[in-house]
Amino acid sequence: THTHTHQISYIPPNAAIPASDLAKRSLLAVPTGGATLEGLKSNVEVCLLFILHWLAGRGHFAVDGRVEDSATAEISRAQVWQQVYHRAPLPDGGNEAHVVTPTLVRRLALEVGAQKAKQWPLFTKAQWENALKLMERLVLPRQCPLFLTTFLQEQGVIDGVGVGGEREGERERTPSARL
Repeated sequence: THTHTHQISYIPPNAAIPASDLAKRSLLAVPTGGATLEGLKSNVEVCLLFILHWLAGRGHFAVDGRVEDSATAEISRAQVWQQVYHRAPLPDGGNEAHVVTPTLVRRLALEVGAQKAKQWPLFTKAQWENALKLMERLVLPRQCPLFLTTFLQEQGVIDGVGVGGEREGERERTPSARL
């Protein structure tokens, strides 16, 4: 019977990898295969746009022929966080040091925000700014927040604008602003 609280220490009896081989590897090692600037930019885009739509009360959105939701946004933000944390090398460049840095992620987020703001003018400047701030707080801290949506729900109001775009003080008077 499996009594562990996580899967790291659990090796199923019919595992394809012998326990002796598995013990030689770290399950928490940085994956090989590398990051790319294109992949990083795509992850930043998905994370930023999900947060923006979350602020507008929507849990999914379509971009470039794809439908994105909290699951894909969660993967994207976790990958960005891991790449920043581990200073993942970028074989295709990205900045002078050719690694993922907070500065590079901020620059990409601003570029994506400027490009997408032209495509989606229905969002306010305050919503774009809040989405950028929230994304930075999700992907740049030393310790990664556990879940994207839990983090966003816990934030409530950022710089006076609530998750539904209402000004502070309106939230209590507007039942529909609650998630």
